[in-house]
Amino acid sequence: MEEQVLGITKLVNMLFGKPALALLAMLHVRPDNPEYPIPNHVAMEFLVFVIAIVFFLWLRARLSVENPGATQQCM
Repeated sequence: MEEQVLGITKLVNMLFGKPALALLAMLHVRPDNPEYPIPNHVAMEFLVFVIAIVFFLWLRARLSVENPGATQQCM
């Protein structure tokens, strides 16, 4: 049974697929699917990483010693 390629995986492969293939070729690693060398789980990890970065940049702008907000207290 073949794994379904998600939309986010297609987008990540469109943006970073060629450099990933070049890196894998230098390391003598053959991907399971050369059309999409970055698998679903790696694309999802990348998405979570980007969401976390955006959240922490948003939170950083709202940090205050004198008047901490609810999000700052929760974190």
